[in-house]
Amino acid sequence: MKLRSVFLALCLLLFPLAAGAQFYTSGDEPPQDWMQLTTEHFIIIYPVGYSYDEVLKYAQALERFTPVVGVSSGMEPVKYDWGKMPVLLHARTNQSNGSVAWAPKRMDLYTLPEAAGSLSMPWIDQLAVHELRHVSQMQLGYRGIFKPINYIVGEMWNGSLAGIYSDKSILEGDAVVAETALSESGRGRQAAFLEYYRTAFREGDWRNWYRWRYGSYKYPAPDYYALGYMWISGMRYFRDIPDYTDRYYDFLVRRPWFMSKLTRTTKRFTGEKFKDVFRGITEQYDSLWHAEDLALGPFTEGRQVTPEPRLGTDYGNLVLVDDRLYGVVDGKASASTLISIDTDGSTRRIRPFSSKAGKLVADDARRRIYWAENVPDVRWTMAGRSIIRYCDYDTPARQTDLTVDGRMYNPAPSPDGNLVAVTSYPVEGGSRLVILSADDGSSLWESDCPGFQLTESAWFDGRIYGIGISDDGGFGLWSHPGDGPGEWTPVLEPSFQQVEDLGAEDGYLTFTSDRNHLQQLYAYYPETGVCQQLSNVRGGGTDFIAHGDSLIYVSQTIMGRMVFKGPLESPCPAEYGDVPTWIIPDAMAEQELEMQAIMPETRPFEVTDIKPYYPQTHAIRFHSWAPIWFDYDQISSFSGDFSFSTASPGVTGVFQNTLGNLYGWVGYSAHPDSYDSEGPWRHTGHLKINYSGLWPVIEANLTFNDHAAIQYGYQLYNGDEPHTTGWLMDGPNFTASVSAWVPLTFNKGGYLRGLVPKVSFGISNNRLNTSVVKFDKTDCFELLSNPAVFTGAEERENVMMKSLAASVRGYVVESRGESQPYPRYGIGAETGVFLRPGMTRVFSPAVYGYTYGYLPGFAPEQGLRLNILGEYLFTGDNMFPEIRVNCAPRGFGSGVADYLAGESPVHLRIGADYAIPLYLGDIDRLAPMLYIRNFLLVPHVDASLFGTNFLGSAGFDLTANLSTLLSLPFGGTIGFELDYLYGGRVPELMETKLLGDTIGNLPLSISLIFNMDI
Repeated sequence: MKLRSVFLALCLLLFPLAAGAQFYTSGDEPPQDWMQLTTEHFIIIYPVGYSYDEVLKYAQALERFTPVVGVSSGMEPVKYDWGKMPVLLHARTNQSNGSVAWAPKRMDLYTLPEAAGSLSMPWIDQLAVHELRHVSQMQLGYRGIFKPINYIVGEMWNGSLAGIYSDKSILEGDAVVAETALSESGRGRQAAFLEYYRTAFREGDWRNWYRWRYGSYKYPAPDYYALGYMWISGMRYFRDIPDYTDRYYDFLVRRPWFMSKLTRTTKRFTGEKFKDVFRGITEQYDSLWHAEDLALGPFTEGRQVTPEPRLGTDYGNLVLVDDRLYGVVDGKASASTLISIDTDGSTRRIRPFSSKAGKLVADDARRRIYWAENVPDVRWTMAGRSIIRYCDYDTPARQTDLTVDGRMYNPAPSPDGNLVAVTSYPVEGGSRLVILSADDGSSLWESDCPGFQLTESAWFDGRIYGIGISDDGGFGLWSHPGDGPGEWTPVLEPSFQQVEDLGAEDGYLTFTSDRNHLQQLYAYYPETGVCQQLSNVRGGGTDFIAHGDSLIYVSQTIMGRMVFKGPLESPCPAEYGDVPTWIIPDAMAEQELEMQAIMPETRPFEVTDIKPYYPQTHAIRFHSWAPIWFDYDQISSFSGDFSFSTASPGVTGVFQNTLGNLYGWVGYSAHPDSYDSEGPWRHTGHLKINYSGLWPVIEANLTFNDHAAIQYGYQLYNGDEPHTTGWLMDGPNFTASVSAWVPLTFNKGGYLRGLVPKVSFGISNNRLNTSVVKFDKTDCFELLSNPAVFTGAEERENVMMKSLAASVRGYVVESRGESQPYPRYGIGAETGVFLRPGMTRVFSPAVYGYTYGYLPGFAPEQGLRLNILGEYLFTGDNMFPEIRVNCAPRGFGSGVADYLAGESPVHLRIGADYAIPLYLGDIDRLAPMLYIRNFLLVPHVDASLFGTNFLGSAGFDLTANLSTLLSLPFGGTIGFELDYLYGGRVPELMETKLLGDTIGNLPLSISLIFNMDI
C-alpha cells in the first residue's frame, strides 16, 4: 500500500481528533468507589458520596429532554439502536462543563454549577439539553451511506463525521440554539453572549464569516459558540428555515462528496451565495438591536478612561480603593494581570493574576481585597478546589490564602470585616452559604439552600441576602437571618434574566441584570420592595462603581472591554419580573412547538439496576477498529513523517474504559522486513496500554516480530578502535517498554508550575555479546584486502538489550496572552540519566541537564527565550559513546553530535531566540482553504562545545500562524528555518555529508517547518 493512500485513509479515520470526539479522555479521576443506576435510555455512573437525589435530577432531566431535543435536527438521540448511553458524573472537579464523546460513546457531565455568568436555568437542565443535542448530532454516522462504515471502523466513525462535516461553530451553535429554543433561558437570552457583535455592527465592523470564525491576531472576536448560534438562529428566523439543522445534515447524507458544507447547503436552501446570506443575517440582527436601542434610549454617554490598545484588551473586576481603581486586565498581548488605574487612565502592573479567579471585592474595614480562585489538584485533573484569597490595600502584590480547601466562591465581607460570607458547592451536590472567620478562614456556620442554587451574597441591615437560580428556573433574591443556620425567605420571585454582582450600599442592594437585553445597574430597597434602574449606558456595562456624581463602569468596544466614566443620573422605576420579549429565541421556541417538540413538565421514568460500578470489569472496552494498522501517538503528532511503523496494511483495535483513565490499542501489521527487503513481509503484533488511575501514570508498549532478532558483537582493533557487527538470528524480535511518571501541578496566582519525575525501562531479545575480541591490523576497515590478525579474546556475557532512563522536569512560568509566543517571565529545567544495564562497559551512560528561561521583549507581544543544554558521557573504559541529547547547534545535521561525541565527554549548547510577531492583516483570501492570522519571525543563535570543538549557527525562523489549512478544522504553522553555520570543523563536516540540507557548497542550512495543532 502506498504511503499516500495510507495517509488519506488515516485522515478520514482519525479526523475526530479535531472534533474532540475520538479517544477522548476527560482527565484523571481520583481513586474512589462508584455506583450506577439505569433508566430507559441511560446508564448513569456516579461516585459514592454524591447525593442520590442529585443523581435522580440528572436522570429526570436527561429523560425529559430526550424525546424533544433532536426534533429540529432530524436525529433523535434514541432513534438508532446503539444501546443505552453511559453518563459519567464528575463530582470532584472545580470546572463547570460537559462533553459528548463517541469513541467510546459516553457523556461526561461536571456537576459543579457555575458561580458566575450563570444562565437563569438550573445547571442540570442546561447540561442535559446541550449535551443531548450533541448526542443527536452524532447520529449522522448511523444514517444513509454512512451507516455501513460503522461496521468497518466502529464508534470513531461518528466522531469523524462530526469533524469532517460540521465545523465547531455548527456543532456548538446548534447546541446553544437547542438550549435556547427548548427552555425559557439559554445563552440566546443572555445579553453578554452576543454583546460583542452588537457593538461591532453598531460601529461598522462587518467582518466576513471566516474572520469571525478563525479570529484575529489584533482584534477580539466572540468564540465559535456565539458565531454558530447567530448563523443558525438567523437562518431559522430571518430565512424562515426552522428545520435548518435537519436539512443541513440531510443534505450531507445525500451528497457526502461536497466538502464545502456551509457554501453548498446555503446555496441549496436559499439560492444565494453564502457570503451574501451571512452578511444579510448580520445586518438584520443589527436592525433588531438598533430598534431596541431606540426604545431603550437616550443612553448615558461615558468617556473612555483607559487608553485605546494596539491589540485586543479586556479590563474588568474593578474595585475602588482610596480613590484609586484596582482591576484585572488580559488580552491578546497580556495574560491576566492585577493592575491599578489612575484617574487619567494610566495603568500600573502589580503582578500576574489567575485567569480562574472570580470578582474582586473590597473590604474597607480590614483594608483587604478578596476574591475566589480556582486551584487545580496537585495530581488529579478531575479534582480541584476554589479557595478564598486576599491582598492588603498597602501591599497588593502579596497574596494570602484565607482558605486552603473546599469549593468556595464570591466572597462578601461583613460591614465590620470580621466575617466573610461565601457560596459553597459541596462535592455531594447542592449549594450552601458558609460564614468564615476573617482571621483564619475557619468555617463558623453553614446554611443549606433548598430549592435554589445560591450564587452570590451580601450583608445588609443585619441580614444576608443572596441571589440564585430557582430549581424551577429563573434568578431570584432570598433573605437569611445572618446570625446562624436558619431559613431562607423569598424576596424577589425568580425571573428569567441574568443577575450578578450583588452588593450593598447605604439603604439599598445593588445588582446588574440584563432584563432589558442590556446589562445595567439596578437597586433594590428591601424596606419598601422598590426596584430601580440606576444606569442606562449604551451597550450595557459591568463593574459599576458610583464615585461622587460619576459612574465608573466597563463596557464593550471593538478593541475589547474598556473602563468608562460618565455622569450618575437619577434612577428610574423598574419592575424586576417585567422582562421584555426576546424576539428570536421566542420565535424559535414557537418553531419547536410547531415541529411537535412539546416539552413535558415532568416525564415519568423508571430507575432500575442500582448497583456498584466496578471500573476494572469495564477496562477493556473495544470501541473502534480499522482495517489498517496505525500508531495513534505518531499520527497525533502529525509530523508528516509516515512510514510502515506509523501506518501499514493490517488491523487496529482501540479500547478505553468509561472512566477515561485507561486506554490503548492492539494491532497487527504487515510490512517489508527492515533488514531484508527482498525477503517475505513481516507480520507484526502491537500492544499499547496507558493507565492514569494511580498516582503515577503507567504506559506499556509491546511489539512482536517487527524484524528478526539481532545478535550484536564487537571487535577491538589495534587496542582502541572498536568495530561493531550484527547478524540476524532465526527467531522473531520482541521489544517491550514501560514508563511511569507523575504529572504534578501547582498552578496558582497567575503562574503555571509543574514537576514531572519520570522513569522508563526498555528491553528486547536483541542481544549484545560483551566479549572483547581483539585484532591487530594496520587498516581495520580493509578486512578483505588486508586480513586482521587475531590476538586474543576476553569472554564476557551475552546480554539482552536494555535501557533505563530517569528524569525530572520542573517549571515556573507566567501565563501568556493569545498573541504572545512566549510567557513574559518564566524558567524551567530538566535533568536526567540514561544507561544500558549490563552493557556499561560497551555503551557509555550519560547524564544531561536542560534549562530555559523567558524575559520580556521590547513590545508586550515580543519575547526573549534563553536555553542551555548540556550532557556528560561517562566514557571510562567503554567502547561507544552514546549521546542522549543533541547538543549540536540548529541547522547542523542530526549525525553531527554522534560524530563528535567520542572526542570529549562534555557537550554543551547555549541558545537564544527572540520572537517577533508580524501582523499584516487577517489574510482570508483563500479561506477556508487557508487562513493566516499572522507571521512569526524568530531570529536565533546557538553556540556549542564538544570538548575543544566549537560550532555555532545564527539564523531565523519565519512561519505563518494558520487558523485552518485545506479546510481542516485545526490550526498550525508552516514556514522555514534558515541558518548560517560556522566553526572550525564545518568544512570537514560538509565533506562527510553530516551537515544536513545545506544550500550548495555554502554553509547555509534551510529546512521546512510544518506543524498541525491536532
